[in-house]
Amino acid sequence: MVVLQAIATVLTRSLGKIFSALFGWAVTALFGYTSKKERVFYSALVAAAAAWPLLALGTLAPKVAALVLAFVPLTKSVSSSAIRVVWVVLALAVPILVGTAFSKRAASAAARSESRFVRLLRGFPITLAIAGSFLVVLVITPLRKLSALAKGLIEDHVPLILKLDAYHDVADRTTVTAMIMVGTGARS
Repeated sequence: MVVLQAIATVLTRSLGKIFSALFGWAVTALFGYTSKKERVFYSALVAAAAAWPLLALGTLAPKVAALVLAFVPLTKSVSSSAIRVVWVVLALAVPILVGTAFSKRAASAAARSESRFVRLLRGFPITLAIAGSFLVVLVITPLRKLSALAKGLIEDHVPLILKLDAYHDVADRTTVTAMIMVGTGARS
């Protein structure tokens, strides 16, 4: 028990650093360069946006979502409808907070000229995009890598610099070559 408390203390004290490490690239890409204090807030906001599909799922299956998100099994005395209300509020609050954060950081005059309501609603597609990108990075890509590893495939990344007018020709040739390799079962 003492070991768990020590680990929890270290994690709590390092929460800002952990959030910055996990979500720092996303915060920089979405909000630009920020102060340390802002970075912690935006990292937590990006983490909430990444977990947003689970929040939305919590409106349908509240106790399951509570177990998945918080690792807290709820007793039967806690009603599902009360938890569902919490999940609905969270599922609505996260995109609104994302929209608010984006509207405050908006640099363009066009973004500032929109109504406040439109700026808040803009948080919904942004939150969905953040959640989708984290789904790809944290779930789909590792599964794809494990599948390729199990099949004995090797993935190589080759940088390619082209002139703008040559792009379509190179893309067509690459697609045809890839289709031939897949069709013949060739491995690189």
